[in-house]
Amino acid sequence: YNAYDADYYISPALGVNDEKHFRFPIWKEDIDWTNDGFARDLSFGNARRFGSWHNIENLTRPQGKDFLNKKRDVCIFAGHLAEPRKNFYLSFLKEFNVDGFGPYFDKKVKSHNLSNIFKADIMKNYAFNLCPENSIYPGYYTEKTPDSFIGKCLPITWADSNIKFDFNENALVNLNDYMDTNLKDLFSLLREESFLKKYTKEPLLLKKPDLHSEIKFIETILSNF
Repeated sequence: YNAYDADYYISPALGVNDEKHFRFPIWKEDIDWTNDGFARDLSFGNARRFGSWHNIENLTRPQGKDFLNKKRDVCIFAGHLAEPRKNFYLSFLKEFNVDGFGPYFDKKVKSHNLSNIFKADIMKNYAFNLCPENSIYPGYYTEKTPDSFIGKCLPITWADSNIKFDFNENALVNLNDYMDTNLKDLFSLLREESFLKKYTKEPLLLKKPDLHSEIKFIETILSNF
């Protein structure tokens, strides 16, 4: 967060003991804040890729059974497959039908924002979404997991254990928890109905998010100029 000298910092980093720093999770940018007075159209940011902003009510209530009723296939959206993402993809490909979308899989697509597809529409046809983060860093949790959850897929992410600070860890699968068996245990579990049913009862967010702290931090910045 402090790679550059500044008076204040806003970043997704956890574990920063600095009053000049404010943590703003990346995924929080993609929530629909219209009711809080911050309306944005769908041509901006992740909403352009997913198809909508993330509704708070959908994140704070259980996933439900929709993903159980879909074919147990896997979808992945990627502009690149830098390791270990490529290894995860190839490992799943040996065990499940995996369909890839985005610039990595379709060279005609210049970027996610120019793909002419909405993730939400594609996810309707898949039970699982392989959505590993680009890297592991405490606090680095993007829109990928909420996209999966709202898209009625089981989110299969790759992140450090601090992801539980933001999300209900019982609502997602973290590949990091299955590395000791090279994911073999996970592949078996994903075929067990009893294992999958547990995720139908879990919300992704255990408390309703707001922007109170964000507004207070911005007020502090403005009062010092």
